[in-house]
Amino acid sequence: MIRLTRLGIPDELNSRLAALTQQVADRDDADRLNGARQLWKHSAQRRNVHRPLTDVLRQMAPGMERCMYCGDSQGTAIDHHEPMARNPLRTFDWLNHLLSCTYCNSHEKRDRFPLDRNGQPLLIDPSTEDPFDHLQLTLTLGVYRAKGGSPKGQTTIDVCGLNRPILTKGRVALLSRPELREELLR
Repeated sequence: MIRLTRLGIPDELNSRLAALTQQVADRDDADRLNGARQLWKHSAQRRNVHRPLTDVLRQMAPGMERCMYCGDSQGTAIDHHEPMARNPLRTFDWLNHLLSCTYCNSHEKRDRFPLDRNGQPLLIDPSTEDPFDHLQLTLTLGVYRAKGGSPKGQTTIDVCGLNRPILTKGRVALLSRPELREELLR
């Protein structure tokens, strides 16, 4: 996981996102989550929202379609950093979207979004903060550790499954290939 720069989105897409957020907000509190999910899955959103969002997220990703959590090269899903189930009003919030691999999005993180005692997120958002303030990568083992015992670092490792065997093995393999080492460390 590395620090990312969040890019701007086209005005037309921003307007679409705002209109969809308003549609969610106009629903009763009890129906907001259902409404947000229906709107997100609607085929028109796949064409008019998902594709342009994915295009910008791919430009932000560290390398070709890299997952913004684990760094795997299968980053094809749009993740809601703060899950829809927790805050439906952020479903169409550009600042809440990250490119994710299906494994991180659907098998690891899912709807988890732990908070500390003060209500602050315990998951790193690499587009708003430097992951290496909370994480340390042991290059020879390919393993992430929580820097200085950072609760945010440890929670991110656990929730996103950053030390899955396939990932640690891949990081070690990359380090043994100088031509690929730069992409990992980029």
